[in-house]
Amino acid sequence: MSKMLKSRLGGFLFLVAGMFLGAVPGANAATLNIPELGSFAVSPIVLPEATIRNLENSTLATGAAGFGIANGFCFTNPAINCKSDGEIVFTNPVTNLTFNTAGAHFGGSDSVSISAFDGAAGLLAMLTVTTDGLVDLSGAGAITRLFFDDNSADRGGLGYHGFSFNVAPPMAAVPLPAALPLLAGGLGLMGLVGWRRKRIAAAT
Repeated sequence: MSKMLKSRLGGFLFLVAGMFLGAVPGANAATLNIPELGSFAVSPIVLPEATIRNLENSTLATGAAGFGIANGFCFTNPAINCKSDGEIVFTNPVTNLTFNTAGAHFGGSDSVSISAFDGAAGLLAMLTVTTDGLVDLSGAGAITRLFFDDNSADRGGLGYHGFSFNVAPPMAAVPLPAALPLLAGGLGLMGLVGWRRKRIAAAT
């Protein structure tokens, strides 16, 4: 087989491989855009990226009017304090997850245990938050669910805002009917060239 033909066949197979690999989507940066629903938002709140659910009561406080911070929320109890357990279930696994807590009363009265889960691997990380600040779960891996276990005593509890993460969209279907004929044609051409070489060698 000549060097030129080898080069052309190599380039062809590289192009076909690129068609398959190009169908694999990359991760996209995303946030949770919490709607402004006030102090009596009905749980759950379903967003494109996740579902936010109060596990002890039927309401959430959201936004500047309800929670006090735009694009934030908390899990409310019947007294409208941010002291209920809750969860966030992500539509697709997320990585590099960070968010902020707010509303804590210093001195240890407000306390929330936050657990990150992967649907297949189980518990990925768990931490306890007693102050306002950044919660960094970027090293936890691919998270499908957050569980908030509120242990606040006589204070108003904590809320959450500023969610940031990467999410991989569902894998797109690879256009097999278009790619397979090209691949088959390339392999067939390589076979034909090899057969001709053997025939020529046998004749001489």
